[in-house]
Amino acid sequence: MSVGLVLEGGGMRGIYTAGVLEYFMEKGIEFPYVVAVSAGACNATSFVTKQKKRNFNVLTKYINDPRYISLRNLIKKGCIFDFDFVIDELGRKLEPLDMDAFFQSDIRFVTGTTDITTAEPVYYEKSEYQESFDCLRASCSQPFLAKIIEYKGLELLDGGISDPIPIEKSIADGNEFNVIVLTRHKDYQKKREVNYRICKHIYGDYPKLVDLLMTRDQMYNKKLAYCYELERQGKAIVISPDEKLPVNRLERNHKKLVNVYRLGIHDAKSKADQIREFIG
Repeated sequence: MSVGLVLEGGGMRGIYTAGVLEYFMEKGIEFPYVVAVSAGACNATSFVTKQKKRNFNVLTKYINDPRYISLRNLIKKGCIFDFDFVIDELGRKLEPLDMDAFFQSDIRFVTGTTDITTAEPVYYEKSEYQESFDCLRASCSQPFLAKIIEYKGLELLDGGISDPIPIEKSIADGNEFNVIVLTRHKDYQKKREVNYRICKHIYGDYPKLVDLLMTRDQMYNKKLAYCYELERQGKAIVISPDEKLPVNRLERNHKKLVNVYRLGIHDAKSKADQIREFIG
């Protein structure tokens, strides 16, 4: 039986996922397949390389460095997160990702992005990662807050736009059973967050993307309901906070981030026995 691990994004809410993955690594809970988008994909890289504490360090030690996240980045570089700093400076020097372990890992790691011309998800295998990690940059490039990433002839943005919880991708890749890590609480219902005129002004050259941005609340809520339906059928285990997390997508409060990280560890621990039985 093949069991997949599915990780959604959520910006700095992803520190909850970091806590969940830290517990998995500490207890040797492994998965042969991981599919993730946005912040979930960033967290997944350290899980693939089995680098304990790395996600915690990346998400907390440098949070007040304006090169990490700031309006200055948005003004100067067109992206609120400076991915040159996050991927190159952090990822290669300050908190280096073990590149050899990443590419040699037996884990099949799939990263979701959004093709803004078709408004359809595009997935990249670990073997398709290049030195620049542009597919990871694309997966994390939030609309309105980041520049469009050109990669392998496509124009890409955040994978969470077109496939915020990539459970169907995992199933399509042969995983009938899945552990799904969410950063939204169970009763959450997404509401429309964007204005049509703003969407049209910024992404007018991409009408299908505009349509998707205007309806992604409905799509997200359907995917969320599907995850819990799979759990009721015994085909999934969902790990999610019981209540709304006290952090937002761009959170910089260190204490709040640490508390949410610990909550992720706690919630993973509470389902550990169930997960071990699930994965055999």
